[in-house]
Amino acid sequence: MKFKSKIYLNISILGIIVFLILFLFDLIEKLPEKGISVLLIEHHIRFVAKLASHIVVLDQGEKIAEGKPDEVQKNPLVIEAYLGKGAENVT
Repeated sequence: MKFKSKIYLNISILGIIVFLILFLFDLIEKLPEKGISVLLIEHHIRFVAKLASHIVVLDQGEKIAEGKPDEVQKNPLVIEAYLGKGAENVT
């Protein structure tokens, strides 16, 4: 699909009421259907994974993982960076 527009979103859903999170999710999810590509910067991996077809994960400014959402969520480097060492069985 060729996108006619791009949008860059740097959001944080932490602390946002559920209604607003659902509103943002629905809004972002519909953008590609309208020919708008989305670059989303967000720390909540489950939120991102439900919206993205491709994810790049940074830790301290360095890329530690890249790929499809299900692959990235299982990556040991991502788990360690965001949940801490020894949290491999938490997901």
